[in-house]
Amino acid sequence: MAGEERPKYRQIADDLRSRMESGEFPPDSQLPSKAGMMSQYGVALATVNNAIGVLRGEGRAETVQGLGTFARKPAAGPSSEYETVMGYVRELAEEIRQLKERVAEIEGLLPPQA
Repeated sequence: MAGEERPKYRQIADDLRSRMESGEFPPDSQLPSKAGMMSQYGVALATVNNAIGVLRGEGRAETVQGLGTFARKPAAGPSSEYETVMGYVRELAEEIRQLKERVAEIEGLLPPQA
């Protein structure tokens, strides 16, 4: 994967994490709405959800039904090696999701086989 750009959802998660660490979004503050993030980053809802999922997985965000997503201070947790491996797992999961979508699109374009 050398030379490839990181998936957009990872870029968004990185940006939000950086903004949290800089104090723009301190612990317990509300993050922008999903609609706001979609507009700001020019992405679909699924991409925003994936980015938030990364932050939730790190313990940096919590979504409260009907209220929004809030910044959280992560507890001391997994090692950097674990985080690296999990980053690869999340990227692979996203690539698999994209491949499934492509296959579904292709299958929709081909005539049914008898």
